Amino acid sequence: MPDLDTHAIAARKDAVMLRLETLHGARGAATLDGKSFDNRQIAQAEAELAALGEAEAEAVRRRRTAAAVADGARCAALRRRIEEVEAQRLEAVARAEQACRVMIDAMAQTMAASGEIRAAARAMGRRSPFALAADDVEARLADRLTVLLGTVAARPGWFGRLALRRPFFQAPTDDWRDAERRVAAADLAALTTADDGGA
Repeated sequence: MPDLDTHAIAARKDAVMLRLETLHGARGAATLDGKSFDNRQIAQAEAELAALGEAEAEAVRRRRTAAAVADGARCAALRRRIEEVEAQRLEAVARAEQACRVMIDAMAQTMAASGEIRAAARAMGRRSPFALAADDVEARLADRLTVLLGTVAARPGWFGRLALRRPFFQAPTDDWRDAERRVAAADLAALTTADDGGA
């Protein structure tokens, strides 16, 4: 028997069943009429029908086996991909930690430098620069960090448990150094320019 798909097998089964129905009718008529009938035809048809049923079951089994093999291969590929991506994720976490530690150190230096400038102004008998007040410097750094965190936040206004208040007039592409320079420029100009008293 040539290779058959399930549709072809079903069509063959229908044809054999129809032939069997015809053969049974013919045998019944022969019996009524007292004539002989070759039962081998029915036996052959029944054997063919049984073979087609077995072929149909085997086709289903092969299809399920092939699907299981394909699914196994797909899952194996996904497992490999998960391992690759997890390695990338942990590497990204390590880079994020390193960058955060560098950032915290830089922010601490920013705060310390701002404090030193305030102390120098007081030592000169001058007004402490408002732009470099500790609270103001912290607020600006926090706002700029908030803007950047907002670009990767999964939900608007939050990064994990951190509430993100979107600052006005700031964008993720802003240059922090230039922004700080402009904010403090007037106060620092007053401090670094000698007054009439020679200070």
